[in-house]
Amino acid sequence: MNIELPTRFDEEYTKIAKFEKYEYTHCLTYELARRNSYVENSLNLLFDLFSYYEQIILPTLTKYEIAVITDDMLEVINDVENMYKEFFIGLVNHYDKKYFMADFENLTMENIKEKISYLVNTIVKELYKKYYIIYQHESENFTSDFNEIYDPLIYLERDKALTKHIKNICSNEMDIKENYKINYDQNEYFTVYQDIHANQEGFLFSTIYPNFRTAMRDFTDTKIILNLNLSKDEIIDYVEKIKNDYDKKSSIIKTPRQLLEEELEIYDDVDNIIKTEKWEDILFIYDYYHICQVYTNKKNYKIREEIQIELTKFHGLKIKKTSDEIKNKKDTIYKQQSWADYIKNNPETNETNIYFEKDEKPYLSTKAIEKLIKEYIEGDNPKYKTLINRTIL
Repeated sequence: MNIELPTRFDEEYTKIAKFEKYEYTHCLTYELARRNSYVENSLNLLFDLFSYYEQIILPTLTKYEIAVITDDMLEVINDVENMYKEFFIGLVNHYDKKYFMADFENLTMENIKEKISYLVNTIVKELYKKYYIIYQHESENFTSDFNEIYDPLIYLERDKALTKHIKNICSNEMDIKENYKINYDQNEYFTVYQDIHANQEGFLFSTIYPNFRTAMRDFTDTKIILNLNLSKDEIIDYVEKIKNDYDKKSSIIKTPRQLLEEELEIYDDVDNIIKTEKWEDILFIYDYYHICQVYTNKKNYKIREEIQIELTKFHGLKIKKTSDEIKNKKDTIYKQQSWADYIKNNPETNETNIYFEKDEKPYLSTKAIEKLIKEYIEGDNPKYKTLINRTIL
């Protein structure tokens, strides 16, 4: 089996350095979360489920709803129901969700949508509650409307009062034209919704939400009143004061869990973790290791050595200085060298089987690589959750 292993130069990893400041933690958390084995498994199941629903279930249900049910038809319907029952039991079994098998034992054409909806919404809820993922349906891959079995706004909803208001005014188009002035627009960074009633001077709603490229759970999503007519310095100073207070243990701003008086484990060093960890390297290490373990028979030490070489090719390595290059006692004894220069100076190097000499230091040791592999991604309570929610469950 020919498996294409990732390289550290792949866009999958270099794109992280291109994340905008305002979206960095949000997007980074998603990159870590989607690699969790439970999350990956659940997302694959949902994709297969929706594919089967669109391609097989919906066409059959359409025919069933307009068919005249005869005795002969009853036998055919029974066979179809058994086929669907067998498929769904096999599907949840394949994705290690055997606890759903009993739900499909009494499947019929009348309750099939209900049972599929229950399966979808239970998995989506667990992704949201336990892993902080907001499931977004891959609509570009499907043509059907899945609202009968899944509400895509159920966890993406950010302002229920606003949604209700929009539905109310949209139910009467004439009323909108005569009484409301509305501004709804967006750019690559945020979405704006504003409206004002003709008989009032102030906004009914004036809301700005960030446009993140990924959907992760928001824990405070706090509305802050801003006067955008003020100078940038004044606005930033105001927001900084709010943020500084929020970061204090004695903050007057509470999280949902604090209001519910639930016990919390606070991570004071999360901001330092975000700044110092080599996230692109962590994701690359995890992917390379995971693919090798699943699809090859390579020993763990060999995988770590290969990762070490790939990282060194991208970042370069450290070479011991000659005595002439060391200027004083405080000077470092190693100098940075790019991989291209290293190969140029060592043309005999076999890039598929590199041995680093005593005076050469690769970018990361194999011990450091081993430590970074699963710490932030795997398990029921992976560390990525502390990045987006500064309190852990």
